[in-house]
Amino acid sequence: MKVRTPAWLGAAIEAIDAANAQDPTLVDDAGVARPKELVHAEHMTAWLDRLDPDASPAQRLAARAHHFRRWTVPRSEFPDGRAGYLRWRKQARQRHAEEVSALLSDHGVPAEVIDEVGRIVAKAPRRSERGDSGLKLTASEPHSVDIDPPQADSLEAEVQTHEDCLCLTFFELQGLDTAARLGDKAAEVVAKTLEKMSAHGRSHLDRADLDPAVRELISSAQSTVEIIERLADADQRFTAQRRRIVSLLLGAGRPVSMPELLDADPDLAQSSVYRNLVVLEQAGVVLRVVTGSEFTRYELAEDLTGHHHHHLVCVVCGKVDDVTVPDALERQLEATLSALAEAHGFAIDDHRLDALGRCAACIATAIPSLACGRLR
Repeated sequence: MKVRTPAWLGAAIEAIDAANAQDPTLVDDAGVARPKELVHAEHMTAWLDRLDPDASPAQRLAARAHHFRRWTVPRSEFPDGRAGYLRWRKQARQRHAEEVSALLSDHGVPAEVIDEVGRIVAKAPRRSERGDSGLKLTASEPHSVDIDPPQADSLEAEVQTHEDCLCLTFFELQGLDTAARLGDKAAEVVAKTLEKMSAHGRSHLDRADLDPAVRELISSAQSTVEIIERLADADQRFTAQRRRIVSLLLGAGRPVSMPELLDADPDLAQSSVYRNLVVLEQAGVVLRVVTGSEFTRYELAEDLTGHHHHHLVCVVCGKVDDVTVPDALERQLEATLSALAEAHGFAIDDHRLDALGRCAACIATAIPSLACGRLR
């Protein structure tokens, strides 16, 4: 059922656009130089229409006003570094809250809608989670009404849709500039942006108007997206430390033990690495490789790396090396295993061969093998 559009909504949006039209920074919009924040607001609305055609008036106002007069508090006026960034963000949010609140109130927007706009823009659907740093828009006096659980769930969905619109708009309008400015670090920014998005939002990336370089960056981050989704299915997040562990495993090129991970990054704490490896393994991101040594080895799940391989396992020191076999032999192996599985009524999901023996270093020290040459 289509909800009737409030009379004040159109007037409020026109007022927001009129203010953003004063942005002195112009950007190319389909060959026309136009105010940057006005273009941003229009893209936000366009994505909201696609992601949630039945969006509430508060969602529409939040999308249009998210970058309201952002140029009036330039980042360049604050010191470099995180401390300067946090000062800039706090002052920008405060001015943003005051100006948007006054504008919406002047155009007859109800106080409860103004409050909801603030919650969406601040990405804080529950007041208890917002804290003093969150953005709060008020028509006159602060609202202290608590949110009922059903309403909180609705606001959470609205906040996520707003985040999806922001990320899609970022990729379209700022993705290329970010890639050029950050170079190798751009991939990490893309991965973190994808992490903020819902599966519904990411499903619209193919429809976004993206520069080929930006689309390539996103494509290269698909394994990160898969990791995010697997962790989300386990009610977990791809935290900074988990991201670091995955990066170390990817860079190692072979299964590694926990001591090797700790040696590679002394800033990692052993207890937290162990807990995170357990979470990553349970989510299907990391696989455990059991050897005859004291320490278990870990590697990324094969379907995340796209590298099908087998293992040479040293039963003396526990070292594990990845090896691949010729395609013809791999096909013969698959056929043989399939026939064996069928004969035993077994369904194969995947296969891996571990060749047990001694590594070159252990052979050089003349340490005898307990299981040389056996396959399992």
